[in-house]
Amino acid sequence: MATLPVRIELRESINQPPILVATDKASGNSQAVWDPNPQLKQVDLGDAKTVTLKNVPGFPGEEQMGLVFPPDYVPGKRYPLVIQTHGYTPHQFLTSGVFTTPFAARAMAARGIIVAQIGGVDELGYEESVKAYDSIIGKLSGEGLIDPTKVGAIGFSSPVRVVLAHMAFGKNRLAAASILDGVDSGYLQSMLWLQVKGDFETRYENGGLPFGAEGLKNWIVKSPVFNTDKMKTPLLILSFAPGALLAQWEEYSTLYQQNKPVELITLPAPYEHPSTNPKNRLYSETFNADWFDFWLNNHEDPDPAKAEQYKRWREMRKMQENEKQSAETTTQGAN
Repeated sequence: MATLPVRIELRESINQPPILVATDKASGNSQAVWDPNPQLKQVDLGDAKTVTLKNVPGFPGEEQMGLVFPPDYVPGKRYPLVIQTHGYTPHQFLTSGVFTTPFAARAMAARGIIVAQIGGVDELGYEESVKAYDSIIGKLSGEGLIDPTKVGAIGFSSPVRVVLAHMAFGKNRLAAASILDGVDSGYLQSMLWLQVKGDFETRYENGGLPFGAEGLKNWIVKSPVFNTDKMKTPLLILSFAPGALLAQWEEYSTLYQQNKPVELITLPAPYEHPSTNPKNRLYSETFNADWFDFWLNNHEDPDPAKAEQYKRWREMRKMQENEKQSAETTTQGAN
């Protein structure tokens, strides 16, 4: 191959869909030989850029994030924000996110939402990870880019526990959240995962195993799922049946029993982590785009097929408003 006069390579970037390029070694001239997605030339995808997070609290070293802007972005206007977790690859075309499910970066940007694709905090404990989320919100709000009261987060796999922790302990309350197939640092999962004697990260962050007076005391204070009473954020739980559904049942059940806004949607087989099945990719991305558009923009897709979906979500909004009014009445009575 080294003796051939032409070099063939894949080229892509945060805003450039992947194409196959041939370069003449003698002249250096290049030409695209195959574009697998020519239709994207007719789509306004908006703009994305890489942002270095040097000296941003909660982020190690010079971590980077991808920031995706709406196609019709207007400088000076504050937009809703959705934080997507579990890593960022700056040389890769940023479409949905770092994994194939459940992220929906460009789809949400098309709904008028700024999306931050972050990494560097997935293996940190609750305190540092939640601090990192709050730092991102503070940074982008301070720069006049986002409305800090309209922030959401998507968690997949291990960062699910961080999204739940932020819902329970974060300084900036999330206006909406979504999780799929991940570690919740709850009691049920720690009992299900016998082969690893409970999830190590969960035991570390919650202060040991949930047995005995000291262990249970630590869990009651530290586990997000033991603190769902503090959660006010509408939560969308996407899951695969049956095993993965059982693993996410604790957060759904505890929130549902407290009349808090929570939606559980099961995705059809096959089960993959992450899913590469086109149908499940479409389902997860569409549900998330609709979910955050509803809670952050107060907007509904007029598609008649989604009427029941929005009917449920409007009822959740009423529940949320009733809880807020009840809390305000209680506070006024105490004064």
